[in-house]
Amino acid sequence: MPSAVLRRPEPVLFLLLALVWGSSYVAVGLVGDELGPLSLVAARLLVGTVALAAVAAVMRIPRPTADRLPHLAVAGALGIVIPFTLITWSQRSVDAGLASILVAATPLVSALIVAGTTRDDHLGTVRVAGLVIGFLGVVAVAEGGIEHGGDPLALLALLGAAVSYAANAAWSRRHLTAIPPMTAAVGQSTAGLVLVLAATVLIERPSLTIPSTQAIGAILFLGLISSGAAAVVYFRLVTAWGATRTMMVNYLTPLVGVGAGAIVLGEQLEPMSLLGGLLVVAGVALTGLGIRGTAVTAAVRDRLPRRGRRIAVAVS
Repeated sequence: MPSAVLRRPEPVLFLLLALVWGSSYVAVGLVGDELGPLSLVAARLLVGTVALAAVAAVMRIPRPTADRLPHLAVAGALGIVIPFTLITWSQRSVDAGLASILVAATPLVSALIVAGTTRDDHLGTVRVAGLVIGFLGVVAVAEGGIEHGGDPLALLALLGAAVSYAANAAWSRRHLTAIPPMTAAVGQSTAGLVLVLAATVLIERPSLTIPSTQAIGAILFLGLISSGAAAVVYFRLVTAWGATRTMMVNYLTPLVGVGAGAIVLGEQLEPMSLLGGLLVVAGVALTGLGIRGTAVTAAVRDRLPRRGRRIAVAVS
């Protein structure tokens, strides 16, 4: 059995990825109000970018060409700075489990964006049903969150994070599919770091106060594990399994987020939010059915060899 796991570690890596990304919401909750939203994003991104750059240097990953830098900058804003900041800010008044459920709606938004921007793609009956069920789930989650005392603006910010992730997926599919995965990861992370550092200095003007040991541990987890190691695992899975199968991790991250939030932070979701969470997961699953036949994956598959199937929605 151990030798089989070593030969095919992907299922284990898949579960670890779900565990790490689902737990990242709890880590944000552990930092609390010790750092401003932008400062926390800058801190975790600094740690994560250094870690990714070190791995890329050891692996001798090529650097992105100059013509790709603007595309990576947009990806850094849409895929990192905007969603991370919105999630971090919203979790000051919204539980980690609730946040993980709403952000898990990203594939639903992505399906709408793809259908609206790709001529050859269309939403079949099953996928339309998935979208309807998923968005009903989002409404139920939001209603339960408001009943539980959640700030409606914070809940809207979480949906904004999902939209940003989905927009980044569409942008990456169009402009970054030919870039090696680690090159894209390091380039996007570096661009995001530059952007968030500038925003942090201009907007929050952070002090030099040293956070608590708990906050530092959470930042290291978010940077080294959630943003660093998880990115390597994610692209390893995309190379081995393809983007569609890998992104089934979105079914598990809200389950981990809710469970970890209850165990670590003592959170308790309203029954309406739990029901909505199940609907969101079901909607994401139905929306993903038949996606292998869409023009998005077909275009990438036709243009690139197997190891070139690189970019998909990454929610962390």
